[in-house]
Amino acid sequence: MRLKTQSHLITVALTALVTWQLARATEPAPAAPAPAVATPREPATEAGPGAPRVRVRPAPSERAFLAVAEDDLSLTVAPDDRGQVTVPDLVAAFAAARGLSFTLDPQAAAQRIELGGETTLDRRGVRRVLASVDVLLITDGAGGVEARHLRNAAQRSVGTWPLVSAGAVADPDQPVTRVVPLYHGGGNAIFATLRGLMTRDPSRLGNVLYVPGAEQLVLCDLALNVRAYEELVAALDVPQAPLSEAR
Repeated sequence: MRLKTQSHLITVALTALVTWQLARATEPAPAAPAPAVATPREPATEAGPGAPRVRVRPAPSERAFLAVAEDDLSLTVAPDDRGQVTVPDLVAAFAAARGLSFTLDPQAAAQRIELGGETTLDRRGVRRVLASVDVLLITDGAGGVEARHLRNAAQRSVGTWPLVSAGAVADPDQPVTRVVPLYHGGGNAIFATLRGLMTRDPSRLGNVLYVPGAEQLVLCDLALNVRAYEELVAALDVPQAPLSEAR
């Protein structure tokens, strides 16, 4: 009786083992894990520890510049019998025509201008004939105008340098400050180019500063010059071609 019971248990165990192995054989194979996909990293905003952050800004489709307004001045001057006019007389006539007060530095006041038969001058003409004797015309935006010899141009006494935004309208002979953003890098090279031009300009009144990281130039000069420098910055601040394309 005992042998029959043991034989029966062995038979049941073998049957269960065979059934379990058959069930495993019919199970579907596990799916292979999906390959890892590398995620591109965001471009670094710093060149290394302690490096200044570079401000990234999208380039505009059209740049905005300082607007310079030349007026419709028509000034008639009366030269002497030698065809000359003194700087004080010309500046006084210009100031009276525009309703301004005026001042002169002594070196500018001593100059005489050869008009060459030209007796009617517009605003550009006044600026041009004064420049022929190294005299710079400077307006202060507050009802005054000053004539200074180029040797004394940096010692101006016409007030502050107002900060003007893009699209603002400024008198061409008024000293102003403009902050010009850069979009494509190379700020230090653009700054060096402008600085080199300024140091070669005998009538230079202003300066240029470069703000790294923020990628901006600060231009300080007569509005007419600032506008010209802005246009030069726009011509230089362009995307750089890769070296493979540049060859």
